[in-house]
Amino acid sequence: MMELILLMVFSGLLGLGCLGAVGWVLLSGAEVGVERIFLVNMGLLLAVLFFGMSGWIALQGPLRKLTRSEAAPKPESASAPKQKAAPKEVQKSAS
Repeated sequence: MMELILLMVFSGLLGLGCLGAVGWVLLSGAEVGVERIFLVNMGLLLAVLFFGMSGWIALQGPLRKLTRSEAAPKPESASAPKQKAAPKEVQKSAS
């Protein structure tokens, strides 16, 4: 369980790092060329990959069970199905 949490946090940090690199490329005052376009594309692609991995880990697998058990109350379990009362037959007296 701890490994999944560390992997999710690490993937999120790598995604933030990729977005930071894209921001640095876009905000630096250098000439736009093929290299910069490639860096922006690769940075965005890697950011989507790492953020997607973090989201997938958070929404699937054992981590989902942790969030669901805390958020949603447990429904009442009916161990035995309720039995319907049999209709009473009206007996006609033969007099």
